[in-house]
Amino acid sequence: MNHSMRLKFIITLISGFLFIAGKTQNDSLYLKLDDLFKDINHTRHPGFSLSILKNGKVTFRNSYGMANLENGIPFKEETVSDLGSMAKHITNVAILYLINEHKLAFSDALSVFFPTLKNKPGGKITLLQLMQHTSGIREIYSKLALQGGRMGQPIFQEDALHLLEISEDLNFSPGSAFSYCNTGYMLLAEIIQKVSHLSYESFLNEKIFRPLAMDRSFVMDIQGEVFPNQANSYQKQLQNWTSVYDNSTAFGQGGIYMSQLDIEKWFIYLTSPDINKEKPIYTLLKKAVLTNGDTLNYALGIEMGSFNNITYWQHTGSSAGFRTSFTWIPATNEVIILKSNYSSFDAIRTTNDIISLLFSQKIEEELPAKKIKPDPAPISINMLEAQRWAGDYYCKEMDVRYSFLTKENKLICSHEIRGQAEVKITPEGIYSARPFFTSLRPAFDKNRNITHIFMDTADLINLKFEKMR
Repeated sequence: MNHSMRLKFIITLISGFLFIAGKTQNDSLYLKLDDLFKDINHTRHPGFSLSILKNGKVTFRNSYGMANLENGIPFKEETVSDLGSMAKHITNVAILYLINEHKLAFSDALSVFFPTLKNKPGGKITLLQLMQHTSGIREIYSKLALQGGRMGQPIFQEDALHLLEISEDLNFSPGSAFSYCNTGYMLLAEIIQKVSHLSYESFLNEKIFRPLAMDRSFVMDIQGEVFPNQANSYQKQLQNWTSVYDNSTAFGQGGIYMSQLDIEKWFIYLTSPDINKEKPIYTLLKKAVLTNGDTLNYALGIEMGSFNNITYWQHTGSSAGFRTSFTWIPATNEVIILKSNYSSFDAIRTTNDIISLLFSQKIEEELPAKKIKPDPAPISINMLEAQRWAGDYYCKEMDVRYSFLTKENKLICSHEIRGQAEVKITPEGIYSARPFFTSLRPAFDKNRNITHIFMDTADLINLKFEKMR
């Protein structure tokens, strides 16, 4: 059976299975599932959709709350909303298509596609390292935060390549560690466009959306683009719901909008055996292996985990107020799909509750956080030492300036938008300025004057800030 015939076969399966949603298993289970969400199922609360698939059949589907609070529009299976990072595995499937067509290889280096990177630290990074988050590339959203960016501030597709072009270093040697990186997936989308000679959305339409009759699937590649049946996104502020926006046009790392019905079709395809009795989802389960030999649980836009001895593969997503997740349980070939439009929605906790019901386990109560013995508290820096730090420091790579100054017998790290944070030192001699920087490492000349400072955030390592004259 060729690829085209197989897709037609899958579409036939989908058409035959969708009508049984919510009707094929015992009603008491469904009542328990609905009971989990009774508190939000009204016109004053944003909403979400839940689907459960088993062996390629939709066994449960329901929606709760509102897609649009302003106009009283319910959240339904036809509602279109942002998948966030749940879209990453779809980008990887697109790459795998091109690999199968011998147009790409996992080992291809970035400099092959972006000649401007030929003599840059990131030029030798491979496609596989991008797909598995082991590239060492700087995180573009962290750069925005470092510069004082605010939620909703746009990031554009071309920003990913520019960041790599100006990067003087990587977070780590490619393949040696794991660091979740949206920048790499934006570059993967660019590679798809270069190799296929199609836009990212057109490629997905040709290879995935149209063959599977996914007619409510879109890519946000135009700023502010509006799609049919599109949900608004919300966050809670002072007990009131407020709209929250993502004005980016970045894609590959996210940017895909889908209805619940289309997500079902996609996972029915991924989890239904082909002519060789293999499920396409297995092509995504290529775990990352680091250069030191360690094998990670993260594969190609999907990560292995477990809950109450149930092993699953999962990925979540978030963008503005949208929250999503999919969880595939290989042992029973079940898929749990969640898609919501409010930022406080806890997809992981909700998935665990659903797993508990599916496997007749007790739903766990919220446990108090375990008390962990804290490390010795960092202390303020003495003023004699603080004087050496005083001045302005500029990072060319991030195009951002931070200042150090003394104030009320404290050494302060300051940014014109983000404000101020005290510099402290641990008993082990590690400097930090939280929440701005997790680590500060000053470099001195022969007179013990600071010439530059290497600064780290959670996912930006070894940023060099030169002292300005």
